[in-house]
Amino acid sequence: MLTTVATRVSMAVVALTLTATTAVWGSNAAMCAPSRPGHHQHRSANADGTAHLLLQAIHFFQQRISSVDGARCQFYPTCSAYGYQAIQQRGAWQGLILTADRLMRCGYLTDSRAYPRTASGRLYDPLPQAVSEQPWHE
Repeated sequence: MLTTVATRVSMAVVALTLTATTAVWGSNAAMCAPSRPGHHQHRSANADGTAHLLLQAIHFFQQRISSVDGARCQFYPTCSAYGYQAIQQRGAWQGLILTADRLMRCGYLTDSRAYPRTASGRLYDPLPQAVSEQPWHE
């Protein structure tokens, strides 16, 4: 029960953050990520500040809420660890999109046959590689 409430609260935080992010960055928010290796577009100070704020919120969730509720996530890495990695590696905007996608897939209605299992029995769903890291990408 508490996990369901925590997941809904997390989804609400993601939705509010998406709204705030769009307000801060405007409609060109998706342009903050590098488009190809060695070509980095300008990242504003607001983008780095938003990512830092989001990472702090996830850390707070991991330390204060998840530690009390217990390990209930069926995925490895857990949804909060996945979100932390996504924001840290991809930036605030892409990290939020990936985290929202993961939170929508996390639940008891998830088809467990779609994911390989780890030795501990959790569903393995790592952060996808960036397009620039794909072997076929030039």
